[in-house]
Amino acid sequence: MDKLEEYRVHIDTLDKEIVELLAKRFDVVSAILHYKADNNLGAVQPARAQMVIDDGEARSAAKGLPEGLGRDVFQAIIDHSHIMQKEILGDNE
Repeated sequence: MDKLEEYRVHIDTLDKEIVELLAKRFDVVSAILHYKADNNLGAVQPARAQMVIDDGEARSAAKGLPEGLGRDVFQAIIDHSHIMQKEILGDNE
């Protein structure tokens, strides 16, 4: 295996780990949403969502990742969490 192929195998492994972590995160999101539904709690918490996005951006910047990457990734995660929220809780925000 040449060096380029080794790098690609490593990237493929990391990509699989990213997907596994996302799946675990969305399992927790689902549990939270069901808890909220069972306890008649409000669905959307904009301040919490913004904190998650800001923290993701700050952690990404601290690791030297491209500017905006953390914000974009965590914004996408939040957006998909809101889609899941509508599926579980309905449109009552």
